[in-house]
Amino acid sequence: MLFLDEKPAFELSWWCCTCQFFFRRLEGRQRHLSIPGLRQPLTGRLGGLERVISRFAALLPRGSYLPLAAEHHAAGDPPGSGRRQLHRGAGRRPGRRLVLGPAGAPAHCLLPQLQLPGRPQQPRPRPPHPPRPRPTASGGERRRAGEVQPQRRQRCPRQPVVSIFGNSLSHRCRKTGTSRRNEKALRASRAERTGAVGVSDVQGNLQRIGWGPVENPNHDLGTDLFVQIRDERRFDLGTLIGVQVKSGPSWFEQPTYDQNGDIDGWWFYEETPRHFDYWTEHSLPHILALNDEVTRTTYWAQVTAEALVPTGQGAKVRVPRTQVIEPSQLPALLAVATPAVGNDYQGSVWSGSARTIGLDRRLRYALLAPRLIAPHRNAGLSIELEPEEALALVMQGRLRDLNSISQQVERVPAPEEALTHRTWRWRLVGAAWRAATGEDDAIPLLRVMHDSARPGSTDSAAACALLICAYLNEERWQDALQLARSMFESDNLEPADHAWITAHRISLESEVGDYAEAIKAATELLQGIRTSHADLTTIAMQSVAAWAVFHNANAGLRGPELGVLLSASDNYLSWWRQNSASYGLAEAQVASFRAQFRDTTTRWSFEDVAASRIWSAATTAQLCGDYATCRSHLRQLAMYELTQSTLEGKPQHVTKALDTLRQSTDTDLLKIVTQYLERNGPLSALAATGPATIPARWAHSTSRSTLEVWTRCGDFIAEELADQAVKDLLRILRDPSQFLEDVRPSFSVREHVVDALRGLTRACSKEVRAEIVLALVSLQDVGDSVLAANWSSLVARLLPYVEAERDDWPEGLADAGRRQSDTGLSAALLELAADSELREELESRAATGDDDALGALGDVRQLAPEVVSALIGKHVDALANIRQSAAGSSWGFGGHDSAHIVALLSLHWPSLARWDELLALLLDPRVGAHDKNESCRLLAEEFESLPPDVQEEIRAEAHTLVSMPELTGDFGRPIPSGTMRLAMASGGLAQDEVAAVISTALLNPVNRAEAARLLHFSRLAGSAIGWLVLLTDPDPAIRSGAAACLIERLDQDPIDQIAEEGVRRALQDGGIIVPLTLAIRLHAYEADGKTWAKPFLAQLLTHASAAVRLAASVGRTV
Repeated sequence: MLFLDEKPAFELSWWCCTCQFFFRRLEGRQRHLSIPGLRQPLTGRLGGLERVISRFAALLPRGSYLPLAAEHHAAGDPPGSGRRQLHRGAGRRPGRRLVLGPAGAPAHCLLPQLQLPGRPQQPRPRPPHPPRPRPTASGGERRRAGEVQPQRRQRCPRQPVVSIFGNSLSHRCRKTGTSRRNEKALRASRAERTGAVGVSDVQGNLQRIGWGPVENPNHDLGTDLFVQIRDERRFDLGTLIGVQVKSGPSWFEQPTYDQNGDIDGWWFYEETPRHFDYWTEHSLPHILALNDEVTRTTYWAQVTAEALVPTGQGAKVRVPRTQVIEPSQLPALLAVATPAVGNDYQGSVWSGSARTIGLDRRLRYALLAPRLIAPHRNAGLSIELEPEEALALVMQGRLRDLNSISQQVERVPAPEEALTHRTWRWRLVGAAWRAATGEDDAIPLLRVMHDSARPGSTDSAAACALLICAYLNEERWQDALQLARSMFESDNLEPADHAWITAHRISLESEVGDYAEAIKAATELLQGIRTSHADLTTIAMQSVAAWAVFHNANAGLRGPELGVLLSASDNYLSWWRQNSASYGLAEAQVASFRAQFRDTTTRWSFEDVAASRIWSAATTAQLCGDYATCRSHLRQLAMYELTQSTLEGKPQHVTKALDTLRQSTDTDLLKIVTQYLERNGPLSALAATGPATIPARWAHSTSRSTLEVWTRCGDFIAEELADQAVKDLLRILRDPSQFLEDVRPSFSVREHVVDALRGLTRACSKEVRAEIVLALVSLQDVGDSVLAANWSSLVARLLPYVEAERDDWPEGLADAGRRQSDTGLSAALLELAADSELREELESRAATGDDDALGALGDVRQLAPEVVSALIGKHVDALANIRQSAAGSSWGFGGHDSAHIVALLSLHWPSLARWDELLALLLDPRVGAHDKNESCRLLAEEFESLPPDVQEEIRAEAHTLVSMPELTGDFGRPIPSGTMRLAMASGGLAQDEVAAVISTALLNPVNRAEAARLLHFSRLAGSAIGWLVLLTDPDPAIRSGAAACLIERLDQDPIDQIAEEGVRRALQDGGIIVPLTLAIRLHAYEADGKTWAKPFLAQLLTHASAAVRLAASVGRTV
């Protein structure tokens, strides 16, 4: 700093080779300066010594000094040349002189008696020295420490003049003019020069990577430099590292070699572990820097306890040759400079609040770690909240608490009034409240908050994250991604906020199929996120990036990679989310327990704690960019809400919970729930799910679950939406490239798309069904048997529409059928073609044993005798194989039911019947029930049509049929007891025996549905009241059987009034099993001219299910 008239006028920088020279004018510079003007006062006479001495005294260490007037000239200037300079004498060490003034300066003197330049040069007489005072008894004259006092010199005939020669001092005698070198002259050591050069080189290299090294000259106990750390974006990270510099060739004398014999590093030794202990136990990370003075290259290694190699009394550490301080190694150096150091948050459940966390972190913590910001519930409801605390309450789902506090504290605005508050963060609280409560204006409000936030601030990042999540809840993936990309590209967020938005961008890029960009961003985030780890949010962002790398790169999770992933996932934010979710699940378990045991206690509750806690865990995970964890918590929330809402009979809540389950992407649970709702209702919940499933663009996570919803709930979707969905699916089948690019599915796309088409077939319009048929016409050979079975199921869904819509369908189904190598799909397409000319082709295929062709032919009575004979012979051989396998304790599943085919053909072709082989199978106790059931049911229904000898044989073996071991079906599913029904139909059982069997089965939860069917078949129930009671049974199969019995009682004259009331109640059944049974049976009665069936059918024609409407109109469904 330069001063003029006691005021700062100019600021100058310390200049080095790596920095620009800095010069700035200050307020003290009020007049012009010139070189002649500055020279004049320097060549004039001094008015006194006080001012000069006081100025110099301020710059010197405390001590005693002697001002001297001495003639000094540089080498080559002869004595008496008149070149004089200022000198300072060190009073503490007599004989030491130090030149202060620059060589060649104008001559001037500190003693007023001296003659000034500009006058004639005359010899200067020396003033006489007064006598030196004698020492007193007290020890003589004493000087005060630091006091500058004049000192008189004794006359000396050989007074030397001090001259400078290079780095040494020379004494020249005034009389002789000779000089001699001072043996005690000071000289710098080579080590000093080498150390200074090394420190300078290392400082320069550190500055080139953007770091700020500061030398530690006064207190160097093992740390030459302290370095300020900055990231790749030049943001200061608020952390330091220590650097110990070793420079010169001696430190490179212990190289290490690779397997090729090339130098790959050097050992650094210490004879004692003192320095190593200092570096490894220091609170700052330390690196050892070996500097090559020739190339000015600095090699480095972090000094850690793991890197040390004991050498006996000392230790050594290896410095790799590949680790150089240069810009390309900035990520590795950042990893060293920012170790994962966390705070101890034990006890923070009470102490954590917005007032104990830095201003820049409060808002981010309120959204991602609300536990640290929100006041504890037991702290009371009369506290004055900061906006961050209010926002944290919203994120915890404590909406009622926030309302209560706003009512009791005047300065806390109500959530509805916060939107108009003058403070931006209070307005954000209001917008977040609207989003949490599911209001329609949440997205516009959050967009306004984002646009009004200061660019580059945490406010801007927080509003961006909230708006992204609002977009995600409506599955607006592209809008969310565009917002994240724009924030990322602005590159003005501080490191933690930049990492926050980057985590969202990584997850969103994955959702829309840009996996290369997601991996790139995730890798950069893992390498570049170097904010202080006292900020809890950073390691949570690393977890998101780690998951993205492993998931999108299809990397196997094992070994070190798995360790990195699990370590990143194990952080405070994940712990607190799990704590919140576990609290909610515990409450959910209590509620389920009370429901299971029919608790009727009245309880008053103003908050659903279970739902709010689980919702909080899901929301904070989503705000963090961790969409996978968010979906896990959404699944928990959906399971709880579905359980409660179905018990309480709230269709709207069921709809919301069902869509939440779809967004959680758990297709297995989705299948279970939709099957339950389809069988038991409410069907309105399934119908309301449709609009939310029509995606603007397919996403990776929800594509599979959306297809599952269409497969299971397609019957209940409105026609307009079903048409839109079918067209989208057909586009995917024609060209799946865009879908594959967007979704990158982990499932078989064509199989699930075809299944979804099958689910939507009955709900779409006939024009769109014609488009499905067109897709079948252009279908090439499928080849894959699983996919062919899916196509066959789709074709079966179209069969009921052949008669009514065949004329609108394109031609070519027969050719498509002939192209298929799968016999089942081929036969199904030929059957759908409904061409009489194709019957001969199907019969010829059936004669060769093609059971699929037999199924496509329909009425077996129209088959040729030779075809029937061939088919019966084939399946009789199959019956023998089944018995032989059962004798060896081997049972098979799947395939065609040979016993049923033999029974059917034998009934309609008595001359070709093979009853002996069939009865041998049915009466064999070793054969599984699944091989007998359908044939027994057929024979029971057509028992009167059987030959008398066959009837007699079955009647004689009735008890054998009943006494067979109870068998269950595949995977524990109950199998209807067809053998019991056949025994009852034969008349070989007494009424009391039948009643005993049925009553026993009714008491068994597994067999209750079959027992109801047997009760209907036995005609034991004498009154409709019993069936009316069974209409309230929780099992839809029992309700369906009861409804069928009641319909039969309507076909009487007069009509049974109780049965009529029962049918009306059955029409209101919440599921589709009962209405479907009613539709099929009522249509049959209406076809027989029973007019009483028409009013009931009219109600079913407007049913929510397209399958029920189809059955009511054509009397059949698939």
